[in-house]
Amino acid sequence: METLQCRVLSKKEWIRTPIFSVEEKMVESGQGKIMKRMVVQKKAAVVLIPLLPDGQVLMVQQWRAGTEEVMQELPAGVIDAGETPFQAAQRELREETGYRSEKLTLLGSSYSSPGFCNELFYFYLAEMLCEDPLPADEDEELNLLSVRLQEALHHPMVCRDAKSWLGLLAAEQHLRHWTKSES
Repeated sequence: METLQCRVLSKKEWIRTPIFSVEEKMVESGQGKIMKRMVVQKKAAVVLIPLLPDGQVLMVQQWRAGTEEVMQELPAGVIDAGETPFQAAQRELREETGYRSEKLTLLGSSYSSPGFCNELFYFYLAEMLCEDPLPADEDEELNLLSVRLQEALHHPMVCRDAKSWLGLLAAEQHLRHWTKSES
């Protein structure tokens, strides 16, 4: 069996923005082949699944430059320097929904697209919500809405955003398992 491990020989930054950078990596494969890879370097982020007592999930609608359309997504945001994922989750929840969570459960983490990007998402189920708003980011214009979990899972607009769809699937699986173990 061939070894799949590669060794990074060199790195060169091509672009730096406040949101991401692009880096060229020269990589040697386990068989000695030299390859060039372009990688987007991006800070890790949190994705929140805020669950209301009636089973509805809080979601946000916002215009996204990448798609040039309004998307329906779970609240999410970058982990700031010096923050833990848990702290970032509470902050983003308060900024985007106006609530904080008394019960915040890490459901897991996943890379957004590891073939070319190192962005890592941490998924948190936010329950026992209490009003406790923080000012929203200056560059964000959001509409807040609530949708039943099953409806959100099958809504075509939600399914177009992989992080939201994955977060909802993780929450559904967690809640299904939790409900079965209580029975």
